[in-house]
Amino acid sequence: MRAERQMRQSGFRSTLTRAALIALACLILAGLASSCARTAVRSELVYEDSLPSYHRVLDNWTRNARIYDGLETVAIFNATYLSKNFREAYAQEYARSKGYTAEHRDRLIDESLEEHARMNVFNLAVYTHQKDLNDLDRKPSSWNVMLVAADGVTIEPERVRKLTVRPFALREFYPYLNDWTEFYEVTFPRLFGVTGTPVIREGKSEFSLVVTGVLGRAEMTWRFE
Repeated sequence: MRAERQMRQSGFRSTLTRAALIALACLILAGLASSCARTAVRSELVYEDSLPSYHRVLDNWTRNARIYDGLETVAIFNATYLSKNFREAYAQEYARSKGYTAEHRDRLIDESLEEHARMNVFNLAVYTHQKDLNDLDRKPSSWNVMLVAADGVTIEPERVRKLTVRPFALREFYPYLNDWTEFYEVTFPRLFGVTGTPVIREGKSEFSLVVTGVLGRAEMTWRFE
């Protein structure tokens, strides 16, 4: 009787172990698949004069990362790179939603592309479980933000500015915004000062936005295929 009970317990523990290993493997594979899916840029996506098509372009140029303390999420980052493709889509959708004339729309596009020719810009939404740690625009900050170019060169931002617009005013265009996030504009140089070559070569290679701080490290990558 005792031997039979021990065999049942042993089999139960074995079943639990196998189930745990399978669950862990599934989580790892899902995480890897998600990571791969969220790095590649789909060059064929274009704006098609509708909010859903704009959201597809937004997702194409947005990456996200989380920092955990055990099972608790302590920081969430959503970063949109303001590429030429995204800028055109945003200006067109903004003009469409506001009922602007074609002339006004074209002026918005021209102004945005002129800025793009001078700087690389990321819009970065940040949630931290402690509100006082959401301070990317302060000096000193709890965080360090950097751009890692394809050749591994690390570049510090020229400016980190908090956008004070209320979340509901931009949530249509950036659905990841909410009442618990802060929204920042992070600006980097367009060209390497020594060589004059582009820091980000859209359509080629890859680049990453990296945020490190007291809570941990988050890395978001855009890879062109």
